[in-house]
Amino acid sequence: MCFYIKGIRKIERDRPLDNHEHEILQNLISESGSYRSLFEYHPDAIYVMDKKGNYIYTNPGVEKISGYTIDTLEHVDRSKIFGAERIEMRSPYLAEVLQGKSVQFQTHIYHRQGHLIDLDVTYTPIVIDEEIVGIYGIAKDITARNDVEQKLVEAERMYRLISENADDLITCSDADGMITYISPSVEKILGFLPSELMQTLSTDLIYAEDILQLEPPFQSRKAVQIRCVCKNKTYKWIELTVKAIKDENGVTVQYMGIGRDITARKESEEQLRKSEERLALAQSIAGFGCWDWNLDTQELVCSDKFLEILGVESPSAKLLYRHFLTMVHHEDRDKVRYAFRQSVAQEHVNIECRLVDQHHQIKTVHIQGTLVADDNDGTRQIVGTIQDITESRLMEDLIRESERQYRMLSNNTLDLISSHTADEELSFIYTSASVKKLIGYEGEELIGKSAFSFYHPEDYQAVRDYITWITEMPEHSKSKTVHYRFQHKAGHYVWLESTATYTPSQIEGIAGTVIAVSRDVTDRKLAEQRLHESEQRYKSLVEYNPSGVYSFDLQGRLFNLNPVAEIQSGYDRTRLKNTYFAELIHPDLREEALNRFNRAKMGMPQNYETVLVHHTGHQIEVNITNVPIIVSGEITGVFGIATDITESKKYVEQIKKISDEYNLILSSVSEGIYGVDADGNGIFLNAAASSMLGVTKEEFIGSPVRDLLMHTRSDGEPYAATHHPVELTMQDSISRRVTEDVFFRRDGSSFFASYQTNALRDREKIVGVVVVFSDRTNEKAIIEAKESAERAAYAKSQFISMMSHEIRTPMNGIVGMAELMLDLDLNEEQASYIHIIRQSGNELMQIINDIMDVHRLENGNVELEEELFDLRELIDDVYQWFLPTAQSKYLVFDKHIEQEVPKLARGDMPRIKQVLVNIIGNAIKFTEKGNIHLSAGVSYLSQDQGMMLNFQITDTGIGIPADKLSELFHSFSQVHPVMNRRYGGTGLGLFICKNLIELMNGTIGVNSQEHQGSTFYFSIPLQLA
Repeated sequence: MCFYIKGIRKIERDRPLDNHEHEILQNLISESGSYRSLFEYHPDAIYVMDKKGNYIYTNPGVEKISGYTIDTLEHVDRSKIFGAERIEMRSPYLAEVLQGKSVQFQTHIYHRQGHLIDLDVTYTPIVIDEEIVGIYGIAKDITARNDVEQKLVEAERMYRLISENADDLITCSDADGMITYISPSVEKILGFLPSELMQTLSTDLIYAEDILQLEPPFQSRKAVQIRCVCKNKTYKWIELTVKAIKDENGVTVQYMGIGRDITARKESEEQLRKSEERLALAQSIAGFGCWDWNLDTQELVCSDKFLEILGVESPSAKLLYRHFLTMVHHEDRDKVRYAFRQSVAQEHVNIECRLVDQHHQIKTVHIQGTLVADDNDGTRQIVGTIQDITESRLMEDLIRESERQYRMLSNNTLDLISSHTADEELSFIYTSASVKKLIGYEGEELIGKSAFSFYHPEDYQAVRDYITWITEMPEHSKSKTVHYRFQHKAGHYVWLESTATYTPSQIEGIAGTVIAVSRDVTDRKLAEQRLHESEQRYKSLVEYNPSGVYSFDLQGRLFNLNPVAEIQSGYDRTRLKNTYFAELIHPDLREEALNRFNRAKMGMPQNYETVLVHHTGHQIEVNITNVPIIVSGEITGVFGIATDITESKKYVEQIKKISDEYNLILSSVSEGIYGVDADGNGIFLNAAASSMLGVTKEEFIGSPVRDLLMHTRSDGEPYAATHHPVELTMQDSISRRVTEDVFFRRDGSSFFASYQTNALRDREKIVGVVVVFSDRTNEKAIIEAKESAERAAYAKSQFISMMSHEIRTPMNGIVGMAELMLDLDLNEEQASYIHIIRQSGNELMQIINDIMDVHRLENGNVELEEELFDLRELIDDVYQWFLPTAQSKYLVFDKHIEQEVPKLARGDMPRIKQVLVNIIGNAIKFTEKGNIHLSAGVSYLSQDQGMMLNFQITDTGIGIPADKLSELFHSFSQVHPVMNRRYGGTGLGLFICKNLIELMNGTIGVNSQEHQGSTFYFSIPLQLA
C-alpha cells in the first residue's frame, strides 16, 4: 500500500485531478475485494490511469518490468520512457479507450536502466454509472518471446560469430587443468592475449585461496565466485561455471568453463555491506540493539548495542540463550521464556521486560523479533531488535497516575477515548477499552505509536489543522470536530469523528496532552456498494487478460475462468464448473501441480511450467502462476494464470538442434573449412583447416584472409585479385571447384590442395564465402615415392649382379697369381710386396662377399642348411684361427666352454662360424692391449626342446659411445669413422651377423663403455644330435 500512498500524494501535489473522479479511483484501488491479491501478485504490469493518461497506481509488476516505481514514474520525462520520437504514441489508443472501447497493441519502452522492453499492452475503460472515470492498463513483457523468435533467425547464421565475440570468458582445459582453448574475451577481461595462456595451468590465473572451490570433487555446472589475476597484476571477480566432460567410461577428459566478469557486482555488494554497517551505526545512535537467536544451536548473536544495554563487556558477540535468561529480572523471566516459546509457533515475538545488568541496575527494554527459516539448510532463527525504554516508562508512570481518575469512565463508553502527545507525532498515551471494537487493536498495540501512521494520507493535513486550532484556541476546542479515516487492524479504513481538548504540560520541556473522543461514522451500506463496484471493475482485469485466468476454491474446484482459459482448455464455462484443477493437467505432472497448489493455499505464490491437456487431447505447454485469493485478510481460493509457451519451447528446441548439428558437422569432417565475410575477413575456421594451414582460430577470425592465406595455381603462378575463385564467388555467388592449387602455410611451406567455394547468403544477399579444401600432397608423394623405390631397387640389383661377376673374376686372378709368385725364389722386399697384393685382394674379396650377403639377406634369398656338426670342435677351430693374431698384438686371448655344452649339435655350422669370426675379428681389431675372452654356455637343454646356445665375447678395447649403440647393427654403420681409417672395415659385418642370428631365431646384443671395452653376446636355438 505504500506505493499507492506515495503515488496519490505526488499526484495531488504535482498535478491535481478532478475531485470526483479522484475519489472514485481512490476507492476503487483501496477496496479491491477478492481480486486484490491477483492484482498484487500478477506477473504482468497492471496500472490505473486517469483520462489524461497520468498514472494513479501501479502493481509491483510495473517496477519489475520497467524499473520505475510510482514515485519515479510521475516525475520522469516521458521521452526517457517512450523515446523522443514516440512520446505521443499513446494518444490514439487513449482516445479510443475514452470512446468506451478496449484496445490492444504492441510497443516498446526504455527500461530505467536504458535497455528496450517489448510490451503487449491492453487498455480497458473504467466505467461507473455509465461514465468513464479512468483507464486500466495491462502490459505484458514480451521481450523474451521476441528475443526467442529473433534467436531462431540468428541461429541459422554461423554461430561461431557469437561464441568468438561473446563478452563471457569461455575456456577448455584437459584433465590436468592445462588450458587448451580460451576465448578472445580474455583480453578484454584479464588483459591477456589467448595465445599467452595456451598450454598453461588454469590454476595459475586463480588466487590461491580461491582454488579450493575448484578442487575435485566439485559440483559440475554449479557457479562459483573466484578472483582471477589480470595481466596488470590486479584481479577481477569471475563467476565461473565448470562442466566436466567425460568419455564413455565415465573418466573426465576435459573441463569446459564459462566465466562472467562480476567485479562491478562485487563492488556493489561491498557498497551494500558498507551501507549495512552505516545502518548498524544509525541503529546504535537511535538506541536499538540487534540480535539473532539460532533455535537449533540456542546461540544468541548480539550487536554491540545489545551488549551495552545488557551491561556486558565481552569481546565475543555470542552468548547462549540460557545465559541471557539469567539477566532477565526474576519476576519477568517466566513471561520472557513463554513469549520466546510462543514465537516459534506465532513466527514473531514482541515483549517488554526488565533486565538486571552487571552493575545491578534495572532497565526496561522492548524486545521484538520475527521467525526466519532458511530454505537451503533448514536453519530456523529469530531475528529482532532490543530498545532501552527505561526513561519512557518512567514518563508513562507519571502520566498513568493522572489517567487513573477517568479510566473507569472511559472503559465503559462505546466511544473511543484516547490521549496523545501534543507534538508532530501525536503518539498514543492511552486508549479506552472500546478501541478493539472500533478499530481492531488492543490498547497496548497503539501505545507509543504515532497516530499519523494510521491516518489516511489524504487526511493528514485536516488533522494537523485541527490540532493546531485546539492548541491555539483551547477554549473553543469543544465546538469543533474533525473527520478522518483511521486504518483498521484488518487493513481497511474506518471513518472517525473526533472532538479533542488540549492540556499544556506543567513540566518544562515535555509536550502537552491531547485528549480525544472519537466515534465510528462509517456508512456501512456505502462501503458495501463501493466493494461491489470495485469487484465489477476488477472483473475486466480477468476478462481481458491475454493469459488464461482460472479461479479455484481451496478444494481445487474451478468456479470461474476467462475467455482465454476457455480457448486453452477447449471447454466452456458451464462444462468446467466444479471441475477439479488436476483434471486439466497431464497425468505425469499432476503431483507437482498439486504441491504447487497447496503452497499457494498457504500464501506462497508459485510459478512453474507444466502441460495442459486440451479437450481434443493435444498437449499445450504453459507457464503457470498460482497466487492466493485473499478476502478480508483470509485466503479463500487460488488464482491460476496460464500463459501458452508451446511455440517458445519449439523455438528453443530448434535453436539447440541447429547448434548441435553445426557442431557435429564441423568437428567430424576431415576436410578443411573456413569462412570469409564480404570484407574479406575470416569469420570461422574448423580444426582440420587450422591444422593444415598452421593458423589458429584466434589469428584467423577477424583478420584479412588474403594476408593470412596465400595460394597459387598448380604451376606457381599467383591469381590476380579480380580472378581469384573466392573473389569471383563473392561477386556472382556461383560455386567453383578447383582440382589442384598450391596452398601456402603460415610458416611458408606449401601443399597441393583441391577445394570448392560456396556463397553465404542472408536474405538473398551475399554476406561471405565458405571454402572447403583437402590436402592432395600425400597422394602425389606416395605415387612418386613408389616409382622412385622401384627404380632404385632395380638399379641396385643390376649393380650388385654386375659387381659380383665383373670384379670377382679378375680379383681371383690377382690373388691366385700372388700365391703362385710366393712360391718363386724372391728376395725379402719382393716377397713383402707380393704379401701386400695377396692381403689386399683377400680383403677386397671379403668386401664383395659381405655385399653379396647383405643383398641376399635384404631380398630374402639366404637359406639355412641344417647339418650335424661338432660344436666344441667349431669353437676350438675359431679360437685357434685367431690365437696367432692376438698373440702378435700381445693380447691375452682365452676361452671357456661350460660342461653343459654338448659335443654334437644340429644347425647351420658355416653361418655360426661366420658370426663368431666376425665378432672375434672385430674384438682383436679394436683392442690394442689387455685381453679377449670367449665363453660358451646353454640356457636349457632337453632332447625334445633342444638347447639355447649362448656366446659371449668380451674385450678391453676402445669401447663404443652410448649414443652410438643404437646404430651399431645398421648396414654401413661405422661407430668411429676416424678410427676406421686406421682399422679398416665397411660397417657390414655386424649388420650381417644380426640378420643371420635373427634368421636362426636367435638374438644378439652388446654392452659397452667408451675407452673400457665391449661385450657382445648372442643366443641361437639348436637341436641335439
